[in-house]
Amino acid sequence: LVFCCVAVHYTNLLLNLLAGRTWGANAEAGNVLAAFCVYTAFLALNGMSEAFVYAVAGTSTNDVNTAAELSKLSLVHTLVGLAFAVSASFLVRDHGTVGLVMANCVAMFFRSLYSLSFAARYFLAASTSRQKERLAELPNPATTSATAVKLLSKITPHPVVLAAFSMSWFATQQSLYSVTQKQYHLQLDVRNKEWLKLTGQHLAVGISCVIGTVSLAMFLEKPFLRSLSGMVGRRGHERPKQD
Repeated sequence: LVFCCVAVHYTNLLLNLLAGRTWGANAEAGNVLAAFCVYTAFLALNGMSEAFVYAVAGTSTNDVNTAAELSKLSLVHTLVGLAFAVSASFLVRDHGTVGLVMANCVAMFFRSLYSLSFAARYFLAASTSRQKERLAELPNPATTSATAVKLLSKITPHPVVLAAFSMSWFATQQSLYSVTQKQYHLQLDVRNKEWLKLTGQHLAVGISCVIGTVSLAMFLEKPFLRSLSGMVGRRGHERPKQD
């Protein structure tokens, strides 16, 4: 979310610093990199939800059920690939290279939807003492949807942290607007005092937003941080000792 809400407004400056003024002055390159920053949020959601699907399906005690679930996942991926091809043809035509990134966001969104639906059915089956072989029997679409929403709320940050990210997006967007009015976002002119002033203010807003949001997350997400620390600690103890 840091990339999606904050870094998205600093892409041209980053291109100027890392790739040179030719790329930094290219507005389309900055827009594509900004779109990719948003894409990382979809990648993260899909990575977490799909990892659960593979982990659960792979540990099933029934080989037929495992094959069926993995086959269903492969079918979903095929359908999503077709949806990507169709949406990309329209989005690229209307938005250029940014449209290609948008089409990938659409694909990741639908893959995440299936993974969340699978997870919801899995936990519903577990809570009602159903066997894994009956997982494919969808209970109630409304119940499944409600469970999926609850799962999504558990894997996303605290609502206050989400609000802080939203405010960070708005603040950095407004800060960028003052820079773009004079096209300074496409430049790297350290000899220009006004450029230094506006760009410095823009950077200060972004850094303040990141520090504030991260500090808030560390305060409100203590259970997650303890869980993460425990996982890292267990991995360290499980490493084989070298002679």
